[in-house]
Amino acid sequence: MIRSSACPPLNENNPNNPFNLLYYLNREQYGDRPLFKGPYFNAPVTAYKDGKPRYNIVGGKYAITSHDLVREYDQRFVTLFPRMWSEQSDHAQAYQEWSKMKGIPIQVTDQSGQKKIIRKPTFFENLRFMILYQIDYMYFRYFMWNFQEDKMIPRDMAVM
Repeated sequence: MIRSSACPPLNENNPNNPFNLLYYLNREQYGDRPLFKGPYFNAPVTAYKDGKPRYNIVGGKYAITSHDLVREYDQRFVTLFPRMWSEQSDHAQAYQEWSKMKGIPIQVTDQSGQKKIIRKPTFFENLRFMILYQIDYMYFRYFMWNFQEDKMIPRDMAVM
């Protein structure tokens, strides 16, 4: 809060009051990711509800000015340890490619009342994505960069 009151050029979430500080300390700016139980990337939204309140100064006092919006998903698409989850539609193709997803067809009714088929990933496809992409492609590639020899620096210069 002390650094924030100096108005620096980079002021993460401007924690100059108790509510913004709490928001910053709880890391709410990064959003909520389901780690142990949650929906797949293509889970249909069944309802919206109000979440945590947002406070702002109104007339010299703090008052609730809005609520976070929380999505409720079709429970048939909720799984343990969801690795293929994102609210960004452009991630869907990558999930399908890395997991070689065939999925389980499930009939759902969308918000307009039309019935359609959505393919829910299997738990095995979920784990395949985690192993092939998250662990093998992302983690091990990063890990091995630590042992890569730098070809730009001559060996006798690297010792210095």
